[in-house]
Amino acid sequence: MLKVQELTKSFGEIKALDAVTFSIDPGEVVGLLGANGAGKTTIIRSICSLLDCDSGEIYFENKNIRNSSKYLKHVGAVLEGSRNVHWRLTALQNAKYFTTIHGGKWKDCKEVAHKLVNSLGLDEYQNLDVGKMSTGNRQKAALVSALAHQPRLLLLDEPTLGLDVATVEKMREFIFEQATNKNNCLLVTSHDLQFIGRVCSRVIVIDRGAVIYDGGMDEFRNRLHKYELVLESESELAADELEFLKKAISENSAVTKYADNKFVAQYSDPTTGMEITAEASRLRIKPTSLELREQSLEKSYVQLIGDHS
Repeated sequence: MLKVQELTKSFGEIKALDAVTFSIDPGEVVGLLGANGAGKTTIIRSICSLLDCDSGEIYFENKNIRNSSKYLKHVGAVLEGSRNVHWRLTALQNAKYFTTIHGGKWKDCKEVAHKLVNSLGLDEYQNLDVGKMSTGNRQKAALVSALAHQPRLLLLDEPTLGLDVATVEKMREFIFEQATNKNNCLLVTSHDLQFIGRVCSRVIVIDRGAVIYDGGMDEFRNRLHKYELVLESESELAADELEFLKKAISENSAVTKYADNKFVAQYSDPTTGMEITAEASRLRIKPTSLELREQSLEKSYVQLIGDHS
C-alpha cells in the first residue's frame, strides 16, 4: 500500500534522511523507531506532503504521489503535539471539518466520530474547544479527527503522548481492529517501546536519517540483549581479569566496568550468565553481590543505537 524509495532530505548541512527505503502492506502495523532528530517526523511529514524531499519517491497503492494530492483522502495522521487539529473547534467540529476536506461525507462518518468520542472518554468534553483541553484530551481529539473519515493508511506520530493507561489500551485495540478487520496499514512512531512491542509485528529503526534495521518484532527482540548480570567483588578488578570475563561471553554480548570492583554484562543467551560466573570463580573473584535481571526493551534499544553509532 505504501512504498518509500530512496528518500533523501537535507536541512542545510544536516542530512535528515539518507536514502530511506521501506514498504508497508495492507494489514501491517509497523513501528518507526529512532532517537530525537533521527528522521522519524521528517518521514511522516513527507508522506503527508507537508515536506518536499530533495530526492526519492513515495508510492501509495503503486501510484507515485509526486504532484498529486488525491491519495491524501485515504490518509489519516496524528502529528506530534496535536498539530492536526484546530484548537478553537471542538473534537466533533474538527472531525467534521477534516472529514469534509478529505472528500468524505459527514453523514457517512458522523456515527464513527461519535463512537470514537465516546470510546475515548471525550463525551463529557464534546462542547469544549480543543485548545482548552488537557494534553491527553487534545491527543484524543487529534485521533478522532484523523480517524473519522476512515482512512486506509494511518500515520501515528507519538499517538500515546499524554494518554492514560486505559486510553492507551483502547488505542491498542483500535489499531488491531484497523489492521485486522479493515485491512488498513499503520505506521506508528513512539518512544514507548512497550506499546510498540504490543501493537507492531514489524519495526523500522532509523538512526541519523538512515535505516539500520527493518524486520519482525520477534527478530528485533532477539537481536537485543535480554539479560543483565551485575557482579560486585570484594576487591578491585584488574584489567586482565575483565578481559578474561569478556572472552567468556559471546560476540553479541557486552561487558561494561562501572566501578573498580563492579561490572555489568548484557547478553541474550541465558547460559552466558553461568559462563561468566564460572569464569569469575576460576579467577577467584569473590562476589559481594550478584544480581541477574531481565533487561528492559528500552535499555536494549539504546544499546543498539549506540552500537551502530
